[in-house]
Amino acid sequence: MNSITDISPYLNESSRSLWEQLNSKYKITVRFNDVNEYSIYSEGQNATVLVDLTNKPCVASFAHELLHLLIRSTQTYAGSTIALTVQESPMLRLVMTDNLLQHIGNCLDHAKMLPLYLEMGFERHLFIKDYAIPKLTADELKMIQQNFCHTHIFRKNSYNPIIIDLYIGKFFAIKACPNTTTNYSVLLHSLKEVDQNLWQILDNFWLSWLEYDIFKKREIFEEDYHALIWKFTDDMKNWLSNKNIKFI
Repeated sequence: MNSITDISPYLNESSRSLWEQLNSKYKITVRFNDVNEYSIYSEGQNATVLVDLTNKPCVASFAHELLHLLIRSTQTYAGSTIALTVQESPMLRLVMTDNLLQHIGNCLDHAKMLPLYLEMGFERHLFIKDYAIPKLTADELKMIQQNFCHTHIFRKNSYNPIIIDLYIGKFFAIKACPNTTTNYSVLLHSLKEVDQNLWQILDNFWLSWLEYDIFKKREIFEEDYHALIWKFTDDMKNWLSNKNIKFI
């Protein structure tokens, strides 16, 4: 589809300044999407924002995609770095699918984006499309509890990689959820009880990511976000070592 030349319906006063800031660094093209969602992809200094063809312009959704680009403009590529590390590890590939890796990267972005989004004056419930949908239900928790690990009397316990993938995805979904009206405390406690070691690895990484300042200018000798990711993936490898990973 042809590019949209007049993007003014997608901007308000606060997002216009962000648009102008990013336009000084990227060549940004805006196009219609034939599905009911907004998205963005970039390569080098070129970026394309896809906007919903089926509904009227949504300033909040457009700002959301610009904030994704703002994160990338800091040269912080946490999601893709995790994905590359996983692709190089047959062990990690067993329990972390491409969909999960994309989900993790999105959640990490959202953790940095939400405070900026709210500062721009946008309403919390417009931050993500599935804002009102629970990120973990009692039925999903029960499925994880029942299928995460199967114990055996005369051989090693077997761990289901599909359920491990689900466990990790649910952890990050809850942690990145902008909906403060949903109380996940009981479900989170139960999720932790499924495997406290895995939980601790995920929680340590999440907390270190929250503390990491993506806008700080670092000296060449200072550690950056890569150190957080290497620690996370190394911890995951250690957790997986000597485990019997088996599709059940």
